Amino acid sequence: YTIGAVEPSYGAWADRLHPEDRVRTEAVVRSALTGDGTYRHEYRIVRPDGTILRILGHGSLSYDRARRPIRLIGAMIDVTERHHAAASRSMLIGELQHRVRNLLAVVRSIFARTVEAGGPIEDIALHFKGRLDALARTHVIATRNPGATLDLENLLREELLAAGFGSDPRVLLDGPDVALDSRSAEIIGLALHELITNAIKYGAFKFPAARIEIRWSINLRYGSEPHLLFKWMEQGVPMVGVLPGHQGFGSEFIREGLPYRLGAETELVFTGGGARCTISLPLPGNPA
Repeated sequence: YTIGAVEPSYGAWADRLHPEDRVRTEAVVRSALTGDGTYRHEYRIVRPDGTILRILGHGSLSYDRARRPIRLIGAMIDVTERHHAAASRSMLIGELQHRVRNLLAVVRSIFARTVEAGGPIEDIALHFKGRLDALARTHVIATRNPGATLDLENLLREELLAAGFGSDPRVLLDGPDVALDSRSAEIIGLALHELITNAIKYGAFKFPAARIEIRWSINLRYGSEPHLLFKWMEQGVPMVGVLPGHQGFGSEFIREGLPYRLGAETELVFTGGGARCTISLPLPGNPA
């Protein structure tokens, strides 16, 4: 409004009330007339251009000697931004609670499966710490920009770097930009940690002449929803008796955990030459 465009009156004020708030707001004012003469109420108004504002109104009535109201003095405070900020804060708190519950569920599962795998307590502690560290790295990346996606190649490089193979020439990375939501990134990050750990203990990182090709693409053959097709291929690992002799946490996590948690299709085999792993993962919301 420009100065003088509106003549202050009850009618001018009431005409601007949002239709859904009018009855309740006018009832508050009427209650003040018969009560202690004050009111404080939050409501919405509609500006001439259609913009809706949230207002905190408060006022005080003056009366004559016969207790008849003769004047209302008050203020209207625009609290629209404050209301939006409170709504955003509530949404973020809800998202945080949801993420914490999911994260704790993953941690409990990792702990249970690590203990079930058995072995000396020192080995159990070492494996559990390594898996928690992998989960923490992904979580740190995700919380730098809440709600954003994580790039698959960046996730790969973070895990390789943490293991000491960040610039190893024996590792080939090849694939397009692929955005993962935080939940998918946490699970994929754990799978990568298990593949890298296996390569250190039994595979390509144990033998200087061996190498690893890591390739990925977006595949549309499944229909309209794109899928990530990820391949981990070790080469040059001699066929010796150092391959894992039973299905440990890592193998089980890739073969069963990824399908259960992400609806992925996985294949993991240990052959002469090294480990080979294929993961097909649905990517809702990713452009083809």
